[in-house]
Amino acid sequence: LLSPWGVMLDKKNSSHIFATVPTTVVTVNMEPGNISKFYEFSELNSVRHFTQARDGDVFVSVNHIIYKISYFSRELTLISGDSALGSADGTLLEARYNAPHELQFLTEYTLLVADMKNNMLRLTDLSAENVTSIEVCQSDVPSCKPMSVLMTNDALFVGTSTTSIQKFTSE
Repeated sequence: LLSPWGVMLDKKNSSHIFATVPTTVVTVNMEPGNISKFYEFSELNSVRHFTQARDGDVFVSVNHIIYKISYFSRELTLISGDSALGSADGTLLEARYNAPHELQFLTEYTLLVADMKNNMLRLTDLSAENVTSIEVCQSDVPSCKPMSVLMTNDALFVGTSTTSIQKFTSE
């Protein structure tokens, strides 16, 4: 496997992992040498980051778009965004992203997107079908870009390009 950008355990089959390489999401059996394509994008697209929903579907950020790849049928569905970059909130199809960097499910239907070049997090509500922005960096720190997110039972951690980790709690 050549320089994977991301790796995660397959929640539906613990003997497999998912990995991303520039244009492809692959599944890897824990046995050496057993790699198969899960989904391949065109050469012009770059798979950035991905996460897996409880039902097994894989959500990926490609350019400025969030897609869902069905776990069983491998069917691709556009979830949110457009090839044109932007920062608009709104319905899933009206919303615009600028380099969505990492994806993390907060709940079964709420996807958190680290929208790196917009310097914010984006709450993508799949049931209400809308996207809203959350500021995580102070406006006087323009180089602060959210790059990674981690949700625990009691807090949300956001890693930024300024090498800081910010902790958010419900308190």
